[in-house]
Amino acid sequence: MPGTRCTVTYPWCSLRKAPGRQNDFSMTDAGRIRIAQVVASLEVGGAERIAITLAGGLRSYGWDTRLVTLAGNSNDSGLTQPLRVDAERQGVEVTGVHYKNLWDAESRNRLKRYFQDNQIELVHVHNRPVDWQLVVLTWSLGITTLYTRHMVCPDMTFRARWIYRLAGGLAPKTVAVSKVVGEHLTKVEWLPKSKLEVLYNGIDTERFRPPTADERAGKRAELGLNDDDFFWFAALRLDPQKGLSYLLKAISQLPENPYRKIAIAGDGPEGEELKALCKTLNIDDRLSFMGRRQDVSELLWAADAYLCSSLGEGHPIALLEAMSAGVPIIAPRLAVMREIAFDDSAFLYGPDKGGLTDSHDPAVIAEAMLALESNPATLQKIGERGREHVVLRYPEQLTLEAHDELYRRLLADR
Repeated sequence: MPGTRCTVTYPWCSLRKAPGRQNDFSMTDAGRIRIAQVVASLEVGGAERIAITLAGGLRSYGWDTRLVTLAGNSNDSGLTQPLRVDAERQGVEVTGVHYKNLWDAESRNRLKRYFQDNQIELVHVHNRPVDWQLVVLTWSLGITTLYTRHMVCPDMTFRARWIYRLAGGLAPKTVAVSKVVGEHLTKVEWLPKSKLEVLYNGIDTERFRPPTADERAGKRAELGLNDDDFFWFAALRLDPQKGLSYLLKAISQLPENPYRKIAIAGDGPEGEELKALCKTLNIDDRLSFMGRRQDVSELLWAADAYLCSSLGEGHPIALLEAMSAGVPIIAPRLAVMREIAFDDSAFLYGPDKGGLTDSHDPAVIAEAMLALESNPATLQKIGERGREHVVLRYPEQLTLEAHDELYRRLLADR
């Protein structure tokens, strides 16, 4: 009946329990419920980081949570080192269960045994295509399963749309990390709107905070930066989806400036290709690839501005972390960027409609970089508003509260 249920659309809204049976699902009940946050990827990414956050943070709400990766075995969690550090920092129990696909009987039965032996009652999957596969697999076991879509999938085939239409019907809810992703789910994947929950990602705003003067000076000295240097920074996976080739071409169009320093932290499949492109563009002396770093929160202390040239995002955690640290960001005017970074809390370049062809002109990126470098007042304004924006709307605690409310509602409705 209308008015009998609260759908959590924004994590900063006032959360409340729906009437009826949901109010009977107490913290004691939650303590008996075992939840598996499931990831498939071995690489560092937003989906994996959110799964770790949920697995670690929801224990304080009384849930028995753990992280399951579908690669490796009990002696090899399948997590790369930075993710393992994040998991251990939050005290997350990590288990590797080797799983190929739904058609492989051995791995299918192995995963079934894990869920049954560990008495898992709720499964939350964070990667495709294993998300729909686990919805089908656990449906046969009577386990409540939902999945989060962290990105839009513009190249989805007609067959894939039908598969996700069926999976969305079996799952009690499907989570989208932004309204843009939610619109994709309902329009492209034909997910019923009644099955959609939009829950934004949240970050640790205390860990990613503006530095003190001494902290900033110390990190800049460690990196060999002088007071007059302008330090552009980015931390991301070196993947074609991040649009870094456009960024490198933009850097090649900038007038040479000995005080401009640029560094990119991270690794990925496009790493060697990007380094080769730097040599081709003759800019390998203008920026440095730092590799995978575990001190990103401190590297942000040293930064004067943050670079983003992504071709598409779901709800970019790295940008939120930079904003939380008070670092001004420039980013393409994609729909999701307009959704999360409004009210002058970021410097968006490109036309309003966004898109690959128009928003990723290297000349436009170069122009945006020069505009920000030459305007200290704008830098300060964007940095301050970005911090205020993230602290208000995207703190980790609100994301945990929203998921806690959703899980209770789903389990009460079983």
